[in-house]
Amino acid sequence: MGNLIPETGGRIFWTGTNANIPSRGVLWEEDAAFADRYLQGDTVTYAGPANAGGSHTHTLTDHTHLGVAHSHTFSGSAITFSTTGADLNDPGTDAADETHGHPDVITTPTAVTTYSTDAMTFIGKETHPEHIRLIVLKVVAAAGDQYIPDDGVVLSNNANLPTGFTKVAALHGKFLRAVSSGEDSDLGGDGSATHQHITGIVDLHGHTANAHTHTGIASGDTGDAEQHTVLARGGTPTSTHSLNHHPSVSMDGATSGNLTDQIDASGFTSSEPAFIELLPLQNTSGGDVAPFGGSTIIPYIAAHGTIPAGWEFYAAGDGLQVKCTTTDGDVEDTGGDNNHVHTSSHGHGQTFQPHLHTATVSNSSKLVRGGFDDVIAAPSHTHTWTVTTSLLTIAEATPELETEDKRAAYRTVIWIQKKRKRATDGTHHKSGRLVLAA
Repeated sequence: MGNLIPETGGRIFWTGTNANIPSRGVLWEEDAAFADRYLQGDTVTYAGPANAGGSHTHTLTDHTHLGVAHSHTFSGSAITFSTTGADLNDPGTDAADETHGHPDVITTPTAVTTYSTDAMTFIGKETHPEHIRLIVLKVVAAAGDQYIPDDGVVLSNNANLPTGFTKVAALHGKFLRAVSSGEDSDLGGDGSATHQHITGIVDLHGHTANAHTHTGIASGDTGDAEQHTVLARGGTPTSTHSLNHHPSVSMDGATSGNLTDQIDASGFTSSEPAFIELLPLQNTSGGDVAPFGGSTIIPYIAAHGTIPAGWEFYAAGDGLQVKCTTTDGDVEDTGGDNNHVHTSSHGHGQTFQPHLHTATVSNSSKLVRGGFDDVIAAPSHTHTWTVTTSLLTIAEATPELETEDKRAAYRTVIWIQKKRKRATDGTHHKSGRLVLAA
């Protein structure tokens, strides 16, 4: 017939129960191939129905956290050593033993960068936009092309509401998802405009601090940590001499072990796939109605080359799902995105385990010269150095997760539109059916 819903490939929607499908099993029946799936417009290369979409995962990208700057206190124990040479105030007498220590040292603050890591994957999640579950109807094989039955739903891009049709308010702002096989339509709505991955983390996400060192600054002294002053025993203020015993006092590099923690949020992102907004129109005339020309849009399950006479490819819906609207001004607006990425602003909410550095000290033997050019020699010696522990606090990082396709399970269709014809006799009734001028 060409002007009705095509027997082969044509589909419409039903808001009622499975049991009250019109002429159930005779003219119309549920298309269970769409069970639990959305309808996705295919490209012009469409060659047959396909299923895709569903759950998806995200992997955390490589990133580092910067440790808050920290310092350590370390000090050398006092040491007593024997001197050799003459007492300057009593020539011919050995100088007495000398004892000296070092002031406490506060290291310069050092920030620690952690090793990068991508050791976290978010378990698959099916992302459902806000949607209504409807029964997808197809014409029973060999029944021939059909009128739109009473209460049947089609789509439209024409703000001029045809006679006998009403906008379906319950579908406003919703995507269309087929019910599970054999179930009834549910106009209650489900899904969410946004989503995040907050559960089902595969493994803990950790960082290890890079090795780091500190430079020592003597407390109360502007000199280097290893420098100090020793008074030559018995000397006068004019015979005070500096003794540099330790030209090198440094800290070895140290790490703080591994820090692991769960990320308890990954940022909200839109759940809406790429879409076009169309009007959902329901036949409320009380009888069967012919599709209205220039407006009726339906899903079609076949190749482009098989689109029947009286219908044409609706190119504006190519590659898009339909988001229903009852606002005329929003018709054919587009939006959404099939691909998406999450960001993960997170710290670790804890500190690394306390860590120590080892002080490396070189031995040295230096000389102290007296006022009368007598020499007192200080032997080589070492100090025991004590280093306090320090905690590393890790700053927040905001890495991105890998981009993924967020579409829930869908089946591809071709969106086709009824062609407009010149009306020759207006609207009239024929065989009990309301026929609108095309």
